[in-house]
Amino acid sequence: MIIEIDRNSIITITQQLFEFFSDRILSGLFKDGQQLPSIRTLSKELNISPMTIVKAYNELEKNGLAVTIQGKGTYVNQRNNIEKLNSFPEHNDFQWQMGIPDYLSRSQFQSNSNLTYGNNMYNLSIASINYKLLPTADILKDSLNLTERNIEYLAQYPPVQGDHEFRNVLSNYLKSKEISTAPENILITSGSQQGISLIASTFVGPGDIVVMETPTYPGAIDLFKSRGAVILTVPVDNEGMRTDILISLCDKHSPKIIYTMPNFHNPTGCSMSLRRKIELLDIAKFNNSIIVEDDPWSEISYKKEKIKSIKSMDTDGHVVYIKGLSKILGPAYRLAAIVAEGSILSRLINAKANHDLGTSMLNQKTLLDFIKSNKMNSYLDNLNKKLLRRRDKVINLLKHNAPSGVNWTIPEGGINLWITLPKSLNVEKLLYHSVTTKNISFLPGTICYPNEVEFNHLRICFTYLDEEHIENIIIELCNLMKLLNSDEKGSCYVPVI
Repeated sequence: MIIEIDRNSIITITQQLFEFFSDRILSGLFKDGQQLPSIRTLSKELNISPMTIVKAYNELEKNGLAVTIQGKGTYVNQRNNIEKLNSFPEHNDFQWQMGIPDYLSRSQFQSNSNLTYGNNMYNLSIASINYKLLPTADILKDSLNLTERNIEYLAQYPPVQGDHEFRNVLSNYLKSKEISTAPENILITSGSQQGISLIASTFVGPGDIVVMETPTYPGAIDLFKSRGAVILTVPVDNEGMRTDILISLCDKHSPKIIYTMPNFHNPTGCSMSLRRKIELLDIAKFNNSIIVEDDPWSEISYKKEKIKSIKSMDTDGHVVYIKGLSKILGPAYRLAAIVAEGSILSRLINAKANHDLGTSMLNQKTLLDFIKSNKMNSYLDNLNKKLLRRRDKVINLLKHNAPSGVNWTIPEGGINLWITLPKSLNVEKLLYHSVTTKNISFLPGTICYPNEVEFNHLRICFTYLDEEHIENIIIELCNLMKLLNSDEKGSCYVPVI
């Protein structure tokens, strides 16, 4: 275990220690009941005051993540989560591996993804569309015809930047989003996650400042933290990222990256107003910052008017735009496109070559004909009608069945609902009981916070379940909320010691 302390950071050493240990605890890298390093040992190894460590451990206790036993030490507290349900005991022959230091900071997205694949699970956690709604049959029919005529595609390495024909099709497709870009300015990646990873590994190093919305997409948090970034957070409201707060931050600090999901934000579902998008672009220009605009599902919109991307207003190359295709066409394709210009793009292409030498040619050719045909528009129009019906159904069920004090957003696009519970109801306890007693999973909001963690939010996806299960599952989840909310121990942690 390597703990890197940056004494020149704008983040206090106490906060750095708290975030290090809380990230590893919430990621499952530290197990329930595991003893944390003693104050004396840490003080000696890190050459910092014992009181600094005491303050960090006190913060862990305050957040229910640790418990101190007088005369014995500080231990990871028992948490009502599903991590222990998916863990396997270490084989004795492998115990030596614990002595090998690692540089992991957090991997909360991975640790919570374990809950999404149970055979009998009613899945509200995975942000995906039910396979029955996807255009898989049409896509495969077109691609089989293509590969039969051009079987040599399977015997070729893909170009690092991506198949030129596929990039040309995407260039035309992006014009519908008012993004005018040449195929030469598009880089194909193996999903949006790799796109974020390429940006992080290329432009972010220890101590660099990355601004993120809070809450935000947990996979992005994991990547930026793994690079040693200093994460500064800006809250979102119904107009998206609070640019007034961002301006105040930038008066004191100069961010290298501003990561945002402005349209149908994950996890809250809100969209940034046009006024704030313009302000955000101005802020980036003034501070020479890169805006990373993540767009996984702007096609899934329940409002008639077109929604504008920040990239469509970018004239100076400040916006690196990531257009995900997996969410709307099928997660197994693992395809996304980065749109960027100038030296930023060339450096990302070099990073892509270092990562994997290019994204699957077969996957690019598989989607090519479908995207450029009229089938794409027809499919999306039909999909939006079906998903709007699902969204309204879930909201109506929550209105009639959720206990008092539970609130939720009403997204105008995307596939998620962000639900806020009363402060007394701990979401990890709810998740534990939901999985173990009802086989219902959801995404705990705890993993969506880069710094200060809140324990009373959850995200549910209303598009993955078979439609006939939606009513019963939402009612069951609401009943469980009522049960735990009425339990006087609903927000308590039980120490393992």
